[in-house]
Amino acid sequence: MSRDVTSADLEMERIGQGPPILFVHGSVVGVETWCHQRPLAERWTLLLPSRPGFGASPPLERLDFEAEAPLLAELLGDGAHLVGHSYGS
Repeated sequence: MSRDVTSADLEMERIGQGPPILFVHGSVVGVETWCHQRPLAERWTLLLPSRPGFGASPPLERLDFEAEAPLLAELLGDGAHLVGHSYGS
């Protein structure tokens, strides 16, 4: 059974202080992709969501750019920087 997933349903780690950067991982590895970027939290707020189906985020019925893009766009707020890897790009 499928259910609607919202951006609020996504597991999200926020670390640091300063201007926000949203990091979106690909389809093979989850937020671990960004382990080397964590030191940036000294100057930036790192927003590290787990895409649907990763970590504690609920899955979507299938991987779908059109379904995931609005969820992630909401996390940009008033203008976070965006960094994506692989499918997360």
